[in-house]
Amino acid sequence: MLRKLGAKQLRDIEIKNAKPAEKEYTLADGEGLFLVVTPEGRRRWLYRFRLHGKAGKQWLGYYPDTGLAEARKARDGALERVVSGVDPRMARKAERVVRAAEAANTFEMIAREWHASRLARWSPDHAARVLESLAADAFPILGQLPVLQITAPLILATVRKIEKRGAIETAQRVLQRMGCVMRFAIVTGRAEIDPTHRLAETLIAKKVEHRPALPREELPEFFRRLEIEPLRHQTKIAMRLLMLTMVRPGELRGARWDELDIDAAVWRIPAERMKMRSPHIVPLSKQAIGLLETLKPLTGHRQLLFPAQTDLSKPISD
Repeated sequence: MLRKLGAKQLRDIEIKNAKPAEKEYTLADGEGLFLVVTPEGRRRWLYRFRLHGKAGKQWLGYYPDTGLAEARKARDGALERVVSGVDPRMARKAERVVRAAEAANTFEMIAREWHASRLARWSPDHAARVLESLAADAFPILGQLPVLQITAPLILATVRKIEKRGAIETAQRVLQRMGCVMRFAIVTGRAEIDPTHRLAETLIAKKVEHRPALPREELPEFFRRLEIEPLRHQTKIAMRLLMLTMVRPGELRGARWDELDIDAAVWRIPAERMKMRSPHIVPLSKQAIGLLETLKPLTGHRQLLFPAQTDLSKPISD
């Protein structure tokens, strides 16, 4: 059994001079706070209380790691809960659960979870670009923060840093993607507000420069100059195919021979390579088939129509 020595408030000098005895004893500080001194000389803070007619106790830390002022502050907080009819031990456990959940639900963790949830709708190239942009510009600043601690000023500071290097369009994309992450956190019950709301209005606007269309009457000159340009033969074929098929550059760069049906004059682009994740059938004109037949001896023994020079397993760059 613990035995009590004194009932007045403790002083630091008394705590420092508390020597171990043959049996464990306590020094009272008042309002249920005690310093327990063990025979081994360890000193530990104890708070005793009564709630709903039952006695309870809560340990508040070891001295000197937890000093007298800290112990009293912890005692006062626990006392407030007791007065409110709440068991301070249960309240502490609940706080630990909340803190653990906050630590687990970091911005990066939720961003990666959001990204994984979108993979079925995105092409591999687009999915890679999205994650790379977040990893490069958002994770270094926000990645390890609990999502509940993400604020509008933090988001704004992140995109301002991107703007400072002149990457205006990247700043806009990253902001849009961070907004998607925050809204994903809301619908999955781990955040309450989207701090990116209306922040787009504060970004630097990039002047839109419309590229002129190539008039029909200039096409012959375009193809004549294309032929005399010092480009690889495969590159010239790619540019002609791009105009004949009207596909996106990325779809042409990643084209595979097994996607082509020359006899049926069609090119079937699988869903995983399309931006909208749905298969796309491209009719092939006689001119397009002629170009493919020219290309066949050059790259037909490869998987890709247009492999890179440095790595034949990868497509040519933009």
